[in-house]
Amino acid sequence: MSLAILLRRGDRGSAERRDGATGPFEAGDVDPARVGEIDAIYLLPSAWGKGVGRRLMGAALTRLAEAQFDQVTLWVLDSNVRARRFYEAGGWLADGARKIEESRGFPVAQVRYKRALMPSGTGPALSCLCCVA
Repeated sequence: MSLAILLRRGDRGSAERRDGATGPFEAGDVDPARVGEIDAIYLLPSAWGKGVGRRLMGAALTRLAEAQFDQVTLWVLDSNVRARRFYEAGGWLADGARKIEESRGFPVAQVRYKRALMPSGTGPALSCLCCVA
């Protein structure tokens, strides 16, 4: 099974993102020097419910903490109840930011989740096949 996760610095201080999406969240509401972002995390349905997602997320959070980030954000489809439950069970909280992405020719409502990171070296040692962009 192949797994991947993309990590990057948080919102760049603009309400318009590289994918052209705009939203009612305030420009500059996160400090990209302190806040990382999980840009994408996907698992095949055959991997659901087996702890793979938790391990992958744990590795990503460890990598972000090692990169000296204090917090991390991610965007999730408003209607993706399964993913939202997964994030909330992992300590993520919806922070009230919302956006509508229209890069695929139709509107997709998303909500932002945020969580604090443990300082590097204080959490479990996990390996990660990730990249920080």
